Amino acid sequence: MLWKKLSRSHVSPDISYPSTATCGKADGYCVKLEFGLGRYVLIQLSVKIQVVPCPISLRTASRHEVYEIFGLELGDAPVTKPVIFLKPPSVLTKCPHWRETIQVSLPDEETHYECELVLQLNRGGYKMTLEEAESAIGAYTIGLDMTLREVQGLLKKRGHPWTISKVFPSACIIGPWIEAAESDFLDTPFMFKLDGIEKQRSCGRKMLFQPKELIAYASQFFPLCEGDVIFTGTPAGVRPVHKNSVGVLALNSTESDYHFMVEWL
Repeated sequence: MLWKKLSRSHVSPDISYPSTATCGKADGYCVKLEFGLGRYVLIQLSVKIQVVPCPISLRTASRHEVYEIFGLELGDAPVTKPVIFLKPPSVLTKCPHWRETIQVSLPDEETHYECELVLQLNRGGYKMTLEEAESAIGAYTIGLDMTLREVQGLLKKRGHPWTISKVFPSACIIGPWIEAAESDFLDTPFMFKLDGIEKQRSCGRKMLFQPKELIAYASQFFPLCEGDVIFTGTPAGVRPVHKNSVGVLALNSTESDYHFMVEWL
């Protein structure tokens, strides 16, 4: 799910907007509008793309061949399109340099790691073509999308939005940016080790939806902005993390220059 502030030009002409909040249907999506502080639309999709516009970050969790296994691990039904939801900038923690360790606080609730390839846009757009979306990929890195799994599961069962399971301090962790033009990042393996044991490994080439398709898809619903950050989904191997654990996120290998460490306190 996502909340997106709309200008009048982005509001559907097919909906009547009274002066109080209302709900209705537009193009198959549930729409809720609130007035006073501005117009907002709540779009509930059937797949898993997560979006956080910058300075809020943008995340699109793609449907991966290996990521479908992750969905089965959680008991989720197979997906055919991405699901869109937001994370605010206040939950983003960035490691400033490769080969460094950052320390973050771990919530008391059961918290799972999700290691992902992460992209940053060098330009924005609305209803972008595949060519425009591909040219908008400016940089990449590796990151963790952290989730309060029991909280998420409970909210899913109740049919409620599960935003609060995804937003807490350091719920988004990323490494330093690498210019996308420097290498074919889709062929670059990425991996995550926890307390010395490899838990996740994959590469972008295994995506069923390529990054340009994810970006173009998200832009059909709301304008994307320069600096938006896109998480592309997680492979199998997601598990809880515990206090005093140390994780290693790496591109290519944990012995390469492109790795950093996370210590949970």
